[in-house]
Amino acid sequence: MDTAVATKALTQLHTELEDRLKRLADSVGRSEPLAKDSGEQALELENIEVKDELQREARSQLLLIDRALKRIKDNHYGVCIDCDDMISATRLEAIPYAERCIHCEEALEA
Repeated sequence: MDTAVATKALTQLHTELEDRLKRLADSVGRSEPLAKDSGEQALELENIEVKDELQREARSQLLLIDRALKRIKDNHYGVCIDCDDMISATRLEAIPYAERCIHCEEALEA
């Protein structure tokens, strides 16, 4: 994958994730106590947990994007961090911040 194209895609994704985090942070803050009804409390708590997980996932992706941008700068983009083989262009198009080739990723997940 062309590093200029990858840089643009990663930068755009980074911006989108930062915007998502800002929106989530704005919506998470609670100044009022939970509802008195236990059913409504359960729903409110579940919503808070979902928002927390979305924030964790966005932060995790931001870290991966930052590392991918550093690999571009260091001329190591597209090289698997485990086996040093090239990551397929198809994989990088789908997941531009991929750190591992599909074989190493599958081994890691097994």
